[in-house]
Amino acid sequence: MQLPYSVGLSEHGSRMRAAHSTMSAATFEAASGELTDILEAYRLVIEIITSAASRTQGTYQRSSADTAQIEGVLSGFIVGLTLVECAILSGYTAQAAALVRQELEAVAALEEIKIGRRIDGKTPNIRHLPDIPGRVYSELSELTHFSRSSALRLVGQYRGEDPDAPENTEQWLLSPQHVPNTTKQLFALHTVLLLHFALHQSAHYASLQGTTSAAQDAPEFQQAVKILKHAGVIESDA
Repeated sequence: MQLPYSVGLSEHGSRMRAAHSTMSAATFEAASGELTDILEAYRLVIEIITSAASRTQGTYQRSSADTAQIEGVLSGFIVGLTLVECAILSGYTAQAAALVRQELEAVAALEEIKIGRRIDGKTPNIRHLPDIPGRVYSELSELTHFSRSSALRLVGQYRGEDPDAPENTEQWLLSPQHVPNTTKQLFALHTVLLLHFALHQSAHYASLQGTTSAAQDAPEFQQAVKILKHAGVIESDA
């Protein structure tokens, strides 16, 4: 992920930054080529979310405790979308896990507000999202907190074979890298969470305007669900 600014790094720091940029670009290209179907679903849902957001951009809404809660979550989620996409596809796997976990908590918070179970100051409970297995949160946390060595080895250990390497040694990468299965799982979960988010966003804007929520009926939404079912990301009704 190329940063658009400089913080005056030293020579060694600048080299590290350059290596990260090179590796992240290669990783982005590899991941994009492997996630064609999920990326198509992702683009469809992003269009729903950004289209809805653009219609309310710069407008003033009637203020209340409930709307302030919801608007805060909606705003924070949308602001981070580009960062999450880049982190996952560019090989910043542990950092991406932290960001996707935050998205999961955001959607759980929206669900708690919807059912009247939100407690200010408390971490949202993902048990209110029955179609998201509880183990998903635990797995994201293992990477986020660097708590399980096997998870860290998966995303950070060098897997090349050097015939001249000493026995019983290992090497760890210091630049972003493509971890196919983990990248796919993270991006698939990210896209599923976008579906959930789009429904909450649509319902909220509809309530403010006195209309009916229509995100789930949008052709883009239905096509995205169809693609994700075909890809095995979400369960089919059949």
